[in-house]
Amino acid sequence: MAASDLKVVMRKADVSSVKLVYDVPPMVDGPLKPGDPMGRVVVHSQGDVVTEASAICPIAYTPPSAQVVSDGYNPDAPPAQ
Repeated sequence: MAASDLKVVMRKADVSSVKLVYDVPPMVDGPLKPGDPMGRVVVHSQGDVVTEASAICPIAYTPPSAQVVSDGYNPDAPPAQ
């Protein structure tokens, strides 16, 4: 989500060349609060950067806690069939 409105003035004929590029990481280590910076949103037109704004986290995010999984011996478990 962009931290602010992105406004661009251009000719109608050039509108089809406008592209939004979200330059944010594919994964994040949390926790994140709403409004925390995550990257940037860039507006391109005809290959040129027209304007940009900070990309911010829209919601609170806390990563799930790591769970330890063990295949170790469990004397209370029934034997595998």
